[in-house]
Amino acid sequence: MKVLKNISVLLLLMFSFVPVTSTQNETIVFLGDPKVRIGVNPPSDDGKTGCKTENLSSKDSSEYRCIIVKRGKRYYWQSRDDKELKKTESGMFIIFNRVDGYTDYIKIVNPRWREIIGHGKNDKFEYMEHITGQLSTLTYLGSDIDYRE
Repeated sequence: MKVLKNISVLLLLMFSFVPVTSTQNETIVFLGDPKVRIGVNPPSDDGKTGCKTENLSSKDSSEYRCIIVKRGKRYYWQSRDDKELKKTESGMFIIFNRVDGYTDYIKIVNPRWREIIGHGKNDKFEYMEHITGQLSTLTYLGSDIDYRE
């Protein structure tokens, strides 16, 4: 088991020095694994709140991985139906918003700010993925695996 963990760490280190690409004109700029999922729905008829928070297993974390790619000068939310995104840097955050009018977004702690504010790899969350649907929302909180740009 320890050998597998060491191999995983070694592979992660090897790939952290090699540009990650999925096609010739497509570069992966962000990979994040969610650790927590928060779902919010309107209260039910019996008055119970529609809020549920759950910690994700390693399997679920991999399944719901957040992937943002860049093709040419445009960004796409590859893990969410390949929706086009607009990148904005605001203070200590890098924010990717959908360009089609929906309010879904990904907010990442800017790596350049991590040292300034003391936010680092040991912190629990480094990104947030927020998805809306009718009158409900789904939010993933996770760790930044890789951000390049």
